[in-house]
Amino acid sequence: MKLSLSRRAPQSVLAVAFAGGRLVAAHVARSKNAVAVLRTVSTPLSLDLLHPEPELVGREIRGHLDAAQIKERACVVVLPPDWAMTQHTAVPELSAEDTASLLQIEAEKAFPSGPDELHIARSDQRAGEVRFATQLAVRREQVARLTEVLRGAGLKPVSCTLGLPALADAVPSAGPGRVTLWVEGEGATLLVAAGGGVVTLRSIEAVIDSEAGERVVNTAALLRELRITLEQVP
Repeated sequence: MKLSLSRRAPQSVLAVAFAGGRLVAAHVARSKNAVAVLRTVSTPLSLDLLHPEPELVGREIRGHLDAAQIKERACVVVLPPDWAMTQHTAVPELSAEDTASLLQIEAEKAFPSGPDELHIARSDQRAGEVRFATQLAVRREQVARLTEVLRGAGLKPVSCTLGLPALADAVPSAGPGRVTLWVEGEGATLLVAAGGGVVTLRSIEAVIDSEAGERVVNTAALLRELRITLEQVP
């Protein structure tokens, strides 16, 4: 999923990611033959991104960026993985117009908000002779609030995206399917890709236990959630 907010691609950009209550940012610049990482920061946030006073959250983010001596304003934003909702549908051989109507009906049935309240991206796949489509949705209200926060931090959002599907080779165009699992903060994010597209993207909570003051993976809980997710994949 990529939500474009500006048409011009800058030569230098700040990549900003939010997950598990943390801010992770990297200032990168491109030249003719390479992309260089200039400065980075990774730190917990004391305020929730959806705090009713976005200027306070923006001020906190600005403080962390200033401490890391990051001055770049144009930014690409990785949305929190737990904001993403997915819906998976088998698609018969239909015209493009009828397919769009079918997917709109499926979105209305599956998501808690109407399509007009969501940013929705579509990923197509094939399993044998059957076509599938995955719809990935994020609430417009959340993206708008995050945009306010970023502007309060003195940043200019260029685009928004979901993290795991944007990784190189996470969604192979052909060959066997692939499962990508990212454990961070208080939970994990699971991406299942097959048939040339995203099958499901899921945020899994409560997979981190504290034992003797250390963070460890609750393997039993994680495996249970993985099994439930994979059992739902065609």
